[in-house]
Amino acid sequence: DLRSKRPAAQDLTLRSIHVNVSVKGQISSRDAILLKAAVALESITQQKVRLCQAKKPLPSIQLQKGSVTGVAVSIRGREAHCFLERFAAILLPSFSDLEVASQVSLDRRGNFLFQLKSLLVFPEVEGEYRHFQQLTSKNTQSSRIHLPLQISFSTNCRSWEEGQLLLSTLHVPIKL
Repeated sequence: DLRSKRPAAQDLTLRSIHVNVSVKGQISSRDAILLKAAVALESITQQKVRLCQAKKPLPSIQLQKGSVTGVAVSIRGREAHCFLERFAAILLPSFSDLEVASQVSLDRRGNFLFQLKSLLVFPEVEGEYRHFQQLTSKNTQSSRIHLPLQISFSTNCRSWEEGQLLLSTLHVPIKL
């Protein structure tokens, strides 16, 4: 019987949350931008960030092996649940259902990924907007660079359905 092999909702858990910001393309002020992104990410997650480096050179965008391309944070345990609660209660209600559905993906193993166009949607960063609004580059067409933010939620789910069940159990208002 397949139903007896399904885990109960209380057995489904959030393992960790990975939050990262990366700068893509040819940008002359990459280090300054990533420094601001690191400060913003630390204020959002209350965790120390780690630097992500290029594994191989890309001459077309003047990127050398070992150059910093992004910043990331891994959150586990109680802190992960606190972050998820803040995310679900404060941030998700500010988006329309259409925006949320287009930015969320749930894989077949029940893990889900949420993509945001900018760090500035978080209240912790929004209050300090004047520090982050000057993320500019002379090499780009726009006067401001929006740093995309990826939030990956890793679970112990084994299927898409279990992932949906975990989302509803954690009171995350996302319908896929």
